[in-house]
Amino acid sequence: MVQNGNIRKECESEGLDIHASHFVDANETFKTSDGIEVLVSRSWESSDTATGENDLQKLIDHVAQYGVRVTKVEKKVAFNKGDYHLEIINPPLLNELQQPKKSKFPWWIILAILVMIGAAVFFLTKK
Repeated sequence: MVQNGNIRKECESEGLDIHASHFVDANETFKTSDGIEVLVSRSWESSDTATGENDLQKLIDHVAQYGVRVTKVEKKVAFNKGDYHLEIINPPLLNELQQPKKSKFPWWIILAILVMIGAAVFFLTKK
């Protein structure tokens, strides 16, 4: 599970240790292209009790739609760090997600409006 970095403040206000529930070291967090910090939960179920689904596999399947393929998952002892390796299978999509195109503001419309206002003022004040 991933959560907005604001979870840090929530944990602090509740007296909870954020390090116990999320990866928070500088090399373990990431930011979206719009600057939102994202924290990854330390809790992953290998098999959900109610549904039988695998949390890690659900994440791997989800990120595949963005052109990210997890090629290796190394399982570690509970509460220890594991390893992961990513292979980008759609670099253009990844670049677009990381650096979305900024829409250009149509300055020519504002210029045209100002010219029309100027012309209207000129003709209306002319005697």
